[in-house]
Amino acid sequence: MKREILKWIAVVGVVTVVWTGCGQKEEPLPVAPPVPPAPPKREAHFKTTPTSETMPPSFEESALAGTTTVADASAGLPTAADLEKQYLANPEFTDRVQTIFQLSNLGSPEAVSVLGRLFQKEPDPDLRLQVLNLLFNIEGQDANKATLLTAGIATNQTKEVREAAVNALGSVDAKFAMPILQVLLNDVDEDVRERAKDTIELLQTQEAMQK
Repeated sequence: MKREILKWIAVVGVVTVVWTGCGQKEEPLPVAPPVPPAPPKREAHFKTTPTSETMPPSFEESALAGTTTVADASAGLPTAADLEKQYLANPEFTDRVQTIFQLSNLGSPEAVSVLGRLFQKEPDPDLRLQVLNLLFNIEGQDANKATLLTAGIATNQTKEVREAAVNALGSVDAKFAMPILQVLLNDVDEDVRERAKDTIELLQTQEAMQK
């Protein structure tokens, strides 16, 4: 009888242990933290010292490429007198245009006087037009420019030359330009009269804006 009781107790103990173990909650296994991605490799940037070969040309260098800049005689470059001789010695149209351009770049009283002499000697009306159009590049020298333009409006000039001279008077001080333009209001050519009237109005507007 005792043996049976002991056996029963042992069976009950085993069942209890098994039942207790099944009822416990299993703790989740620890999860390893995510490994952050490796930062991307940065490419090394090396600074280079700019050279004359890598630097873009300056605006002045681009604008003057293929042209000759004329300075004063102290720099060893052509003077107005040198350019006058050069013009008269070379009858090629393109070379003469280049010489006119160089004289306008000088912008000195001597250069304007040379342009006036070349204008009166030049038989080609297209070259005379070049002289008048490039007067716009010259600042000041209004009295000398007015003298040249007086020759430009003469009736023995072509109509294109006369009209270009009237246009150029719009860039001359009014006290020099107005007397010339007033005479042109009675010109025989209607187009010249109208252009002179427009130029007078332009100068009057400029004077009003300066007050």
